[in-house]
Amino acid sequence: SFGRTVRLAEQGRLAAIGEFASGIAHEMRTPLATISLGLDYLSRQALGDGAQKRLTLAHQEAGRIGRFLDEMLLYAKPLNLNLRSIDVRQSVEQFLRDYRPLAQALVQQRVEFKGTSRGRILADPDRLTQILTNLTQNACEAAPPGSIVTWTLSDRPEAGSVTITVSNPGPPIPAALLPRITEPFVSTKPGGTGLGLAIVRRLVEAFGGDLEVRSEEGPGTQVSLSFPHAPEHLAARPVANEHG
Repeated sequence: SFGRTVRLAEQGRLAAIGEFASGIAHEMRTPLATISLGLDYLSRQALGDGAQKRLTLAHQEAGRIGRFLDEMLLYAKPLNLNLRSIDVRQSVEQFLRDYRPLAQALVQQRVEFKGTSRGRILADPDRLTQILTNLTQNACEAAPPGSIVTWTLSDRPEAGSVTITVSNPGPPIPAALLPRITEPFVSTKPGGTGLGLAIVRRLVEAFGGDLEVRSEEGPGTQVSLSFPHAPEHLAARPVANEHG
């Protein structure tokens, strides 16, 4: 009962943050669009090298603000989910087949997979891909060049759940930030929005799962996602169309 009360209070707090962030994002979109149009106009003019460099930087910063606003709106808006029973190992393996070459090309990381679980979970396939993409990008950015980022899949029969863990051997998250690392606007990355893990946590909880982050010197950082097994009678058909 106490745990449910705490969780409801946390959900209410995050909903208030989301509503506030959504209002800010909508208010900023119009002036940002005007600024971007002005920058586009200037980019078509004959400018000196110094002015062109400043213009390029302004374009990059406007793009960064735009992405930040997109993340704010994604975090704030209600979730529309197409939940279905899916083979979690098959989903992770397919994602890694698509993502592995990109990780190796962009950040010189190797992404490996371990696990034999054949459990099924209730999830929205597109949103699950969003979770895996976000966590893999974070892990690759945090890990040293040439290191190995590992995804592990395991069953927990006693809990009736499946656990997916991504590990990177990079520097640990500062102890003071670790308890708050999934909160909105908390980030260890320079220029980071602090919304990536907050969005992941929201999606994981919408699937009925839990997210845990562990980080220490040596092993690095592990983000674990635990999902309950899907009821067997649901097979692979959709079970829900919307989750607010």
